Amino acid sequence: MPPADDGKARFDWHPEPLIVAHTDPGGDEALAELGRRSWAVALDTLFGVAVRRPTTPLTYGELRRAFFGSSGRPAPPPEEATPTHALLEDYRIRVAPHHYNPHFPRSFGYLTPPPLPMSVVGELLAQ
Repeated sequence: MPPADDGKARFDWHPEPLIVAHTDPGGDEALAELGRRSWAVALDTLFGVAVRRPTTPLTYGELRRAFFGSSGRPAPPPEEATPTHALLEDYRIRVAPHHYNPHFPRSFGYLTPPPLPMSVVGELLAQ
């Protein structure tokens, strides 16, 4: 078996090669950093927009434009791999402010309560 490299040789097409080559030296820290950044975005959403209202105030057309841009229609897929920080920022701007928050105190629909933090961790580990 050839020696492991730092992911750059095999995954130089990706802006974050160690995210893909996570078993290479340094890959564990790259995944840990991705986890830290993802968790921070999740907590910002939970304690930010999610406690301010149960759902978006936008109309359907406004929501499509907020998510897809001025055309209101999906764009073609990207030609290059997208860095994780850009994906997390897209979620923060385009998705989080508009999704339904069933745990909001004035959400009157019959829905199960939000999962406990350990349930989220358990689901992560089960994947």
